[in-house]
Amino acid sequence: MSVMVSAVPKEHVFEIEGQLRPLIRKLGSHLGNRFDEDSLVAALTAGKMDLWIAFDDAGTILCFAATAIHEYPLRKVFSCIFCAGDEMDQWADSMMSMLMSYARDSGCASIELTGRPGWTRFLKRYGFDFLCTTVEREL
Repeated sequence: MSVMVSAVPKEHVFEIEGQLRPLIRKLGSHLGNRFDEDSLVAALTAGKMDLWIAFDDAGTILCFAATAIHEYPLRKVFSCIFCAGDEMDQWADSMMSMLMSYARDSGCASIELTGRPGWTRFLKRYGFDFLCTTVEREL
């Protein structure tokens, strides 16, 4: 099976929404009380985040990544805000290669990813280093 990775223009998010929503549901509590399924789809459709998908020969979406570029005072950073999918061994290399190329071409100095602790161990193979822990308290 070959895997292809593509950005999805905001105008076309609705065309794959049926395949996208089950993958968003996999994030569950990892949406962090900042998004729910509908608000994440709305953010992607409005262009507030960029959508990337990996899909197989049959057009089945294996994973998605929601990303954004942040311009901080000292550097421009490509941020992978959410990522979820099935058959990670099938798409991880292709997705990471595409995201790194896009970030580099966009003038970013680095890529950051927010996620569960398991991502730290997995991403070491791509040269990622642990940066910090985010903690939260409800008020």
